[in-house]
Amino acid sequence: MLELDTDLLLGVNGSRSLTAEQSALVGEYVKLIKKWDRVHSLVSKGDLDHLEERHIDDSLVLEPFLKPSGNHLDIGSGAGFPGVPLAICRPEVRFVLIDRSTNKCRFLREVKFRLNLVNIDIQERDIGKQDSSSQLFDTISIRAVAPPEKAWSLASLLLRENGAVLLHTNDRFTTEDEGFSQGVVRSCTLSVRGFITVVAKKRAT
Repeated sequence: MLELDTDLLLGVNGSRSLTAEQSALVGEYVKLIKKWDRVHSLVSKGDLDHLEERHIDDSLVLEPFLKPSGNHLDIGSGAGFPGVPLAICRPEVRFVLIDRSTNKCRFLREVKFRLNLVNIDIQERDIGKQDSSSQLFDTISIRAVAPPEKAWSLASLLLRENGAVLLHTNDRFTTEDEGFSQGVVRSCTLSVRGFITVVAKKRAT
């Protein structure tokens, strides 16, 4: 594990286990995915029978990086990974889930209603079309949307100065990597599927 910048409040909470109530909500969420997937193809066919290990667990590994009582943006949320499992796990954090697909946003609104997830907001829009009034976030996840460097460039525009983008990557990045424009790798840790690469804005010297 690479050195973490503790000023970013990343990973300081430690992973936490789900309560019985939270586990039940995750179970209901999985049932909703399987029900809606019959018509709307929310996940790949090969993943449908492996949602827990390939998507739920892979989402929850981001939990330690969330800022207490902060806000989090999930770009390209799709079926709700990682935003929905994280929202179940961290009810005190405010989540915004963005996707440009009407059907997927309809599904996410159904999940919000059925599970009573009052801490999430679903927005149907293209992340590439932003304006100067866009809200800024403490942490941002962007999963399977674009290559890491491109994902960073999209997400960094919506990041607070002391925030961080949490990238799921296939490759291990180091603090010496300079492929992230105006960004610096703070840590890269082994995950369920690949690595979690934490990128923050470069600080002025």
